[in-house]
Amino acid sequence: AVNWLYTERGDAMRFDGERLDARLPTNRYEAQAGAQLRLGQRWSAWGDLRVQRGDSGYKDAGAQLGLRRAW
Repeated sequence: AVNWLYTERGDAMRFDGERLDARLPTNRYEAQAGAQLRLGQRWSAWGDLRVQRGDSGYKDAGAQLGLRRAW
């Protein structure tokens, strides 16, 4: 999948008067790919990779792996 992520305002939260700001860029571009593998009648595994790039040199990457058993 290929995505364009647009944020008009900065994301922020306040805790006891302290401001936490994510400082994400207005424009981010994301590419992700994944696969699922059947390991028999009841077991399967899956995984995906994600890469993001954005304004002002923003970079982020992530991955997930999973294992599933059907009852």
